Amino acid sequence: MLVGVNIVLMNLSGSAKRGYHHGDLRNALGEAAAQLAKEGGPESVTVRAAARLVGVTPTAAYRHCTGHSELVAQAK
Repeated sequence: MLVGVNIVLMNLSGSAKRGYHHGDLRNALGEAAAQLAKEGGPESVTVRAAARLVGVTPTAAYRHCTGHSELVAQAK
């Protein structure tokens, strides 16, 4: 038993790690794809590279686009 410890305050004051959430990941990936294509041509556009530019995991990016051809198509 803990004496003198306020568990309610302890839970509220701890910083819980929350998952990263991007506001509009699909459009952000399209913009990243456009940047990659401008710098290295369409062959340089990959889901992993676009995810890296946006700052998300490739897994998160694959939830919004299925692969290279879809990502190139949504490049702006």
